[in-house]
Amino acid sequence: LGIAAALTFNVSAQDVPAPVIGDTQGWEVCNETSFVLRFASAFVRSARMQTAGWTTINPGICTQLDTPRDSPRFLFAESLPIHRGGIREWNGTVELCADESDFVSDATDNCRLSNLGTRDYFAVNPKERRTALIEPSGFGAKAETAGLQRLLRDAGYNVTRVDGLAGRRTSSTIREAKSDLELDRDATEQALIDALIPVAV
Repeated sequence: LGIAAALTFNVSAQDVPAPVIGDTQGWEVCNETSFVLRFASAFVRSARMQTAGWTTINPGICTQLDTPRDSPRFLFAESLPIHRGGIREWNGTVELCADESDFVSDATDNCRLSNLGTRDYFAVNPKERRTALIEPSGFGAKAETAGLQRLLRDAGYNVTRVDGLAGRRTSSTIREAKSDLELDRDATEQALIDALIPVAV
């Protein structure tokens, strides 16, 4: 996977009660960074800790998880190894099971008994409806454009700044990349991100 950057990024949260359906609770995880991320999640169900990964999430995208109501929950996220500068982590201090490839685990047991490694997850407020993975730059609603700029640069295009601003140079480079990748001119930014990932690899 490469060398993890010696830097822990932050998360932002909204302490709004999540929608409740029976004994489950909707929980939205959002990528407000300029990186394509993958994350692993963990929560307590029937008094046992369960972990699962990986879910890949593009910049500017949210994904919905259903978790047990008011259950302790945890997240670990890292950038895909397609970006320059090594892997970045969004982590904490709670050591739970994980693996390099996709996994599902009952983490109450010793991880090594399940032939799994560990990651340092961070705790999330059980009542939190939305958890946003963020960078110090705080792209927020500009994350999709910032992510596109970063991927264009990682794929070899001449992008000098990752700032989330769709100026003339960024717009011109987007048009160039769509043409190179044989995408329709009206293709969405997410479609272009998906097309750029294998090029960046």
